[in-house]
Amino acid sequence: MYYSGKLVIDPSQVTVIESMKPSSFGGFLMYCLNGGDSPEKQETETFTAVSILQQFHSVFRSLGFHNIIKLTLDGSDHYMDEKGEEHDLKEAIESFQLGCNPKKATGFNKLELVLEHDEGCFKYLVSISICRIHKIGEYPISITINGLLKDFTIGEEKDFIQVKKQIFNISENQETYDEYVALRGKEFAEFVNSKEKKLKKFIRIDDVVKNIKPKLIAPVPGAQGIRYSIYADPAFHGYAGIDEHCYYTTVWYEIAKKRKIKVKELDIFDEFGGKIICIGEEEFCLATDEFSSWQTKVRETT
Repeated sequence: MYYSGKLVIDPSQVTVIESMKPSSFGGFLMYCLNGGDSPEKQETETFTAVSILQQFHSVFRSLGFHNIIKLTLDGSDHYMDEKGEEHDLKEAIESFQLGCNPKKATGFNKLELVLEHDEGCFKYLVSISICRIHKIGEYPISITINGLLKDFTIGEEKDFIQVKKQIFNISENQETYDEYVALRGKEFAEFVNSKEKKLKKFIRIDDVVKNIKPKLIAPVPGAQGIRYSIYADPAFHGYAGIDEHCYYTTVWYEIAKKRKIKVKELDIFDEFGGKIICIGEEEFCLATDEFSSWQTKVRETT
């Protein structure tokens, strides 16, 4: 179990609508005959990599974010923290501004950052994706926030057995389970909402689409933690120093299943971060044969 929030943002920024060059030969021929016009259009944001980074740096400071894990421009890593360095955000952004090729800074397609932050009961991973070129109607900025519960972090003061015992106690009955999940869910939602408000003070925004949901990981029996995947949430990316915060997520499901816990309004994923099922408002018991057979069928087709 971890919590995930997503903000998809449309900034108040001048954009340019451009024709897209078709990928097929026939389409390209018609494109040339029509003088470079095409029915397929794309939207291009006018911000540069440096200007948008400067804006976000101000946002990060106001939010209390100081630790960066990764800064990537068009798939090329400009900064990767492999040692778990503290307070390295300012240095990473300044280094990018000084070393980035001016042509790449103005002609980039995608800028990505991943930050980490400790606050309250959570270790937060914050992934920001900024697309300069995108389809018309799509929003260029996407922020994904993963909240990992620090109650179950493995370390010098707590080992695997103690973490399992904690989860067993929380799952003792449905009431204590629901109480704990609701309490931590409230804290996570307040965090996301407060950061959204501060974001709007620094960046002029036309619209924000927000989604907040708990996520449960249902791994195959015997799986030792989550498997790394760059296509899943940032919790699955295998960043330095994050594993000890993620271990509990795969144990949680097995214990809740043994306790016959019922869940609702959450998404269930496999250990690779692939979605298995979306649970709505109706309660669903994790111990049911229905879920086990459905889970098996999904694995056989992927």
